[in-house]
Amino acid sequence: MAQRDQRPGARSPAGQTDDAPSARAEIFTPTSDGRGAGYAFKGHGGVEGADVPTPRADAEPKTVAQAQAKALAETVVGSILDRLTAEAERKGGTLTVSDLKGLDQEFEKKTVALRSVFEKSFDEYMRTRERAIWQSARQDDFDRLLVKRFSHLFADDSEGNPTPGKLSRRMLPGFFMAVTMMLGEDVVREFHESGRQIVDGLRMARGDLFDWNEAYRDGDAVALILEALAGMAPYFEDMERRARWFIELVNSHLPPPEIEAGGEGGESAVAEWRLTDAAFAEFVRALFFDLGEALAGGPTREVLVDRLGPDTCDTLAALLDRIESYTPRADG
Repeated sequence: MAQRDQRPGARSPAGQTDDAPSARAEIFTPTSDGRGAGYAFKGHGGVEGADVPTPRADAEPKTVAQAQAKALAETVVGSILDRLTAEAERKGGTLTVSDLKGLDQEFEKKTVALRSVFEKSFDEYMRTRERAIWQSARQDDFDRLLVKRFSHLFADDSEGNPTPGKLSRRMLPGFFMAVTMMLGEDVVREFHESGRQIVDGLRMARGDLFDWNEAYRDGDAVALILEALAGMAPYFEDMERRARWFIELVNSHLPPPEIEAGGEGGESAVAEWRLTDAAFAEFVRALFFDLGEALAGGPTREVLVDRLGPDTCDTLAALLDRIESYTPRADG
């Protein structure tokens, strides 16, 4: 007696299968073995019980953003389905194309309400993102060493009242972007790594006695920052043009005010702060002050001459004199 086909789901003479629950299609492919054309069983299709896993629709979100997106999607879809179900019940269980068109105006009204939900969610996402950027900037050693050159111009957070010529820490994201654009990502990455190594060395040597004021005065740290400033200075040769570029960059990347003010919304003066021409002039003079002092003479100039060459140092010194005498526009 011929052996019965032992393939899962193979039909028995009675028309039934050995494992009835399977409803997968059987796939056959044409063959030719020299004895004529025929078909060979290849496998089962993926109609039911397929081995390929499918994503779970109810998979738990892994992040806050995913959770918010899931909640918004469920809100929108649920609202639409509820309304369609209610209308179908009112119409006797069915809806026509005309019925759906009649609901369009109602859904349009709901769109207005949903828009505010999406806007609130997007605003929260932006605040979270800017807060992460802010925290990262405060923790980076190179950034902190560089910002020290003009940090004395920052208005006291407790005052919440930046004055003309003063700066706000809200300018830092835009400032760091400008640094990267002027020096290039690869160069900035090297500066960051060097800054980390310098500060880590001081921390290991000093232990609990480590003091950032000591790091600011460290010879290697000072030399690192002067090298970075020397790379940025040529971009400020045309001060009017650079001022417009820098001010626009900073003001278009201001983080939410509560990050600086320490509270929801912050003081109005902090929230309304924008970098002006006058504040930019104060900032740029403070940023390059140490480089100008180093180029004026003394042992530090000799180090810079060895690194950059005498001609470059002379060019930089003349440029920094122009930066020092820069006068902002009267309407700034």
